[in-house]
Amino acid sequence: MNMENIGSRQIKAARALLDWSQDDLASATKLSIATVRKLELGYISPRSSTTDVLRHTLEEAGIEFTDADGVRRRQEEVRIYQGAHGCLSFLEDVISTAKKDGSELFAVASSDLALAYLFGAEAGICLERAIASQDISSAKIILTDTLDLPLSTPRLEYRSISSNYVDPMPFCVYGDKYALVAASDSRVSKIIVVQSSAAARSSKRQFESMWEKAICSLAVATEKNVDYLPSRRAVR
Repeated sequence: MNMENIGSRQIKAARALLDWSQDDLASATKLSIATVRKLELGYISPRSSTTDVLRHTLEEAGIEFTDADGVRRRQEEVRIYQGAHGCLSFLEDVISTAKKDGSELFAVASSDLALAYLFGAEAGICLERAIASQDISSAKIILTDTLDLPLSTPRLEYRSISSNYVDPMPFCVYGDKYALVAASDSRVSKIIVVQSSAAARSSKRQFESMWEKAICSLAVATEKNVDYLPSRRAVR
């Protein structure tokens, strides 16, 4: 749909669907609150650069603009990745999503071994390279009941927390996607990915709450002298 046809009512309707205040929209778009108010009241005609920002922000949050001044939530997409090949495909999605919007990676697992199951042995090396090349801006990983943490780097941080604070199933958040991992005894993981801004935001808040309670690694390695993921030593 042509952005020129998006009016003040659609902006307000989109904000209502997302349960955003005007302050939330202003913060997300980096526009002033005064500009947002004037746009919604129809007092000003936005520049093309402003409408591009509004469109990108609202669509990234899960909104679709339709004909006849319509607004609706984008249908949530669910994908399932399974097996070794699925782990690689999942990692490709993590990297492509991060490259697109510069998002961080947040993950929670019971151990560094479980983390390796999540990304796979070969995929772990790919993730290491993605962080080194800055395709993924940074990653924060929480391991449960682990005293011997892998070394943290400036862009890959590890912390440990009691399993009492964590759901037993590992999960991962990147961009507008939430991934839940069902690991079997055979080490074949089923990774269920839900593309939902609401689910991603909620899971990120949950992660941040756990991150504040978690214990950080005392040792911090330099990026030149560290293996980014524990998969090389964990999976043999």
